[in-house]
Amino acid sequence: MRQILLSIVGNTPQVITETLWAIAQKGDPWPEQIHVITTTVGAKNVRKHVLEAGVIARLSEEVCRHCPAFSEADIWIVPDAQGKEVADARTVDDHEALANFIMTRVRDLTADIDTAVHASLAGGRKTMTFYLGYAMSLFGRRQDSLSHVLVSSEFENQPGFFYPTHQGRLLETRDNQQLDPTEAIVELADIPFIRHRHNLPPVFAKHGGEPLNFRELVNLINLGNAPERIRLEIDVPRRVVRVRDPEGGLKVEIQPGLLEFAFYLKLARATLENDISFTRPTGKKANSALALKLCNELLALFGKPESDSPETALTELESANDEQSQTQLRLTTIESLKDNNGIVRAWFDQRRNTLKEKFTRQLPDVLAQAVLPKIIWDASGQRLSAGQKPPEGAYGIDLPIEQIRILNGEK
Repeated sequence: MRQILLSIVGNTPQVITETLWAIAQKGDPWPEQIHVITTTVGAKNVRKHVLEAGVIARLSEEVCRHCPAFSEADIWIVPDAQGKEVADARTVDDHEALANFIMTRVRDLTADIDTAVHASLAGGRKTMTFYLGYAMSLFGRRQDSLSHVLVSSEFENQPGFFYPTHQGRLLETRDNQQLDPTEAIVELADIPFIRHRHNLPPVFAKHGGEPLNFRELVNLINLGNAPERIRLEIDVPRRVVRVRDPEGGLKVEIQPGLLEFAFYLKLARATLENDISFTRPTGKKANSALALKLCNELLALFGKPESDSPETALTELESANDEQSQTQLRLTTIESLKDNNGIVRAWFDQRRNTLKEKFTRQLPDVLAQAVLPKIIWDASGQRLSAGQKPPEGAYGIDLPIEQIRILNGEK
């Protein structure tokens, strides 16, 4: 794997070389690439004391390693709320921008399965190191690591000390004392962290997407553990399912295929109307009544009147084969309803599985499970209590009806 060192740097660029020295002494994988997250002040110090001074090349030679790639382009300066490079983050909005920047950078670095990221928390402001640690917890993989470098107190923050070189002169301290760099103790403290990447929706871990909004991501994860705050909207004109949190200002829009949207819309109506007829077909027996309900939902989406028989409804749907339906509606799947004289178990399960794929791509698993179709009534028509999971029953959306809205375009 290509090894990457990602370091937070404040006013002491020495943390880069101290970390490299400690990595070599410990025998950990040596980085091929270095990236630094810092401010304009930190960037100036890194350029002057690390890049232009050639200190990384000298260190690499002393520890008998190749020199990692590190250039001006690898110095990443955090932006403020207006997107301008900052010397320091002083406002709440600036800290939000800083968090978003660090999260996005870590997401992008960890998107490549052939890389291993070693993140160093040794420098920078407390908030910067916190966000880097948090980002690693959210996006870090098994091969990634987190560390802090420890330097013996008399050498810590000494401007002329970069690592325990055997080729340098004695260091002059601020109080006119002299220190021998060879006597410095530099150690790497590995920081264990819990990896939550598997709990993230895949869309958030993908490189090249929109810059991440850290607050929205956290709110999204937390919403799954606060089901009373979930607001589910099925927007019929736009054919999207919208998951909202009014308190957190969160809104996620999911756009299933037309067939799955109609399936989900019908389930939402069943939930609101206490309709317990939406059951999973048993064995190989087809459910023609369910097929009629679904086909009429599709006909309504095409602006066509309802039919009173599945056969007529299916014929009407086939005739609705306009440009819109060709791109959104898989008519071969609709034709299978005609061939089977209704909805069979495999067809029903396929709709649920396709919806699950769509929802879990954009929502954390806990939140997706809260809004995905499931059995909410038992075989006798009684609403299930939390935790009950009977093998058979009627399907719906397991939210209180006041948290579900079907929007038909009315104001």
